Amino acid sequence: MRSQDLGLHKNWSSIHLLVRLLPIIFFQLYLWLTTVLFVYGPWPWPVENALELYAFLFAAHLSLGLGYLSGFIGKSSVAGSNKSDFKALVRFSIILSVILYFPTVYTRTGSFMPDVYYGIVNAGDAYANAIELSNTGGKFVYVEYVRILVAPITALAVPVIMMNWGVWSKGFRLMAVILMISSVTLYMAMGTNKAVADLAITLPWLILLGYFSRGIWITKKDWFKVISVSLLLLLIMGVFFSIGQTQRAGSGVVTGSFGSPLYILTDRNQLYFELLPTPLAVFYEAITRYVCHGYYALSLALKLPFDSTYGLGHSMFLLRNVADINGLEGLVTHSYPARLEDYHGWDMYELWHSGYVWIASDVGFFGALLVVFFIGRWLCLSWRDVITVRDPRASVVFYFLVIALFYMSANNQVMQTGETFFAFYSILAWWLLRRNGIVLWKRRRVSGDTHRD
Repeated sequence: MRSQDLGLHKNWSSIHLLVRLLPIIFFQLYLWLTTVLFVYGPWPWPVENALELYAFLFAAHLSLGLGYLSGFIGKSSVAGSNKSDFKALVRFSIILSVILYFPTVYTRTGSFMPDVYYGIVNAGDAYANAIELSNTGGKFVYVEYVRILVAPITALAVPVIMMNWGVWSKGFRLMAVILMISSVTLYMAMGTNKAVADLAITLPWLILLGYFSRGIWITKKDWFKVISVSLLLLLIMGVFFSIGQTQRAGSGVVTGSFGSPLYILTDRNQLYFELLPTPLAVFYEAITRYVCHGYYALSLALKLPFDSTYGLGHSMFLLRNVADINGLEGLVTHSYPARLEDYHGWDMYELWHSGYVWIASDVGFFGALLVVFFIGRWLCLSWRDVITVRDPRASVVFYFLVIALFYMSANNQVMQTGETFFAFYSILAWWLLRRNGIVLWKRRRVSGDTHRD
């Protein structure tokens, strides 16, 4: 990828229609694929209200699409940026990330250096250890609180550098790569594939952001490298996912069984088990279980009455933290995931519910469709703002929305932890205010660099 800045498109309508529609085309295909795998995959989900479930999913996908198309209408962002505007923030983001890295490794794994080998070979034990440390607070628990507070800053570096890759120095680009690798090594040492999965699903989109915003010039040879790296990441994610799933306590991956509360078996009479080698067939069962079983919880939740959690129920992070607050602890039991555990034994924290169920805990299922509409709208507007004015804030919002949509069939991923919760809402608000011309602080000059909000 060449270090070249070709200037901005500026005019949204002049960009090829396929480029403007690319994110929604991809995610419509992806979300419909998860629905098809739920219906025709290897797991015989005992859905009793199929018409209601599939009608809701159709409405959700339609709402996402309409929200995206609504982003075509209206004025373009008044915000814009070049490297110098965010250089100090990105530098600060890198410094904070480096300072917090080793204490984070220690509090999450019990060691200052991430033991990647142990996390791969003994993924089940490493994961159990990470869960135990998380439940007990870890040895440096205050580090987690610091990470939450500075999350809006630490979230900036990688998306902003990738978006504007062509105009950043080699030092900044090297640090972006190091930050991505360090996150992967941390989570691999914890026995979980989250960071590998997040990198595999977001890196291609970050590269596309840079390419279509003309911050990167990619030759045919470079495209081959990009595709090769993306496929390699997917392969690593698949292998590590398989290892982790087979080694975790209570996992029924090898035998093709789903334990409590369903106790169902995969239908190994299907053609996939004859055509695929056994390891690939087992992987197919595991990945479809992982991605799709949230839809079964959705089918159960659709039969329950709405009992609002008043803005707290869409986030696992919020519910965990209000559980011990006098006067608010009752709200936890009002959430759909908590009631599914009470009524059906569907574990609130160990099983998936789909992102729709978490969102509906606050606003009901009709309200959830409205939220999905805005997710689609923000996806379009953030894509638009990066391509036309190269707004760094928009690149971070787009990054989080990509993660949210990839995990939508499973959970409300971005709202699960305090870090991503605080980072997303803070940067979302900053971006929306700035794209409408609302400036949070005046432009000033420090050490030769020009800074603005």
